[in-house]
Amino acid sequence: MFGPDTHGWARRTHEEVVTHITDQANTLSPEAMKPSVTYAGDTLNEVQADLESILETALAEADDAFLRRQLEAIQQVRVMGTQSARKSLLPSGPLSTRDPTADPVIALAPHQEFIAVVESMQSPYVGLDKLVRLGNQVASEQFLDVLWEPPIPERTILKDAAAAAVPIQAMSGQAARDVADVFDQLATRLEQQMKEEYP
Repeated sequence: MFGPDTHGWARRTHEEVVTHITDQANTLSPEAMKPSVTYAGDTLNEVQADLESILETALAEADDAFLRRQLEAIQQVRVMGTQSARKSLLPSGPLSTRDPTADPVIALAPHQEFIAVVESMQSPYVGLDKLVRLGNQVASEQFLDVLWEPPIPERTILKDAAAAAVPIQAMSGQAARDVADVFDQLATRLEQQMKEEYP
């Protein structure tokens, strides 16, 4: 129910409520965002599998309490489905009412349904962020002496350059220039290190 009428409120359908929320948020509809969410979910599964493999290999060589904790935390990262998101929004515990006409079936309101969908769509991105943080913690703890700065940032422009089979320096835009600058810094460091090791 939203929008004033002569009585202050107007009854709306489920679809009208969802459309209104989407319009107010000035964003794409959940349906339009599904391909990106699916890609994020697939990426999460790949990253999770890679991290698990790396840590399991390291633990097979020597037990380490820190790495074991990180592995357990990585294995616990899960994508929340829409059904799970819906259940999390439902009331729990005993419910009672004095209204004899009340519907005994507990259901989510349209705006709550929309929240559940959004939460489930955010879940892969939240999971990826957690995996990145866990992976960075492992890298900082185990491989600090071999990590180079600055790190190469995650940018769509890198994929665009790879797809076009051209160097990042040939791409236009500020994002391309920022990434190219990082590669230039790393190249300079590599050149300096090569001169020191192989004078």
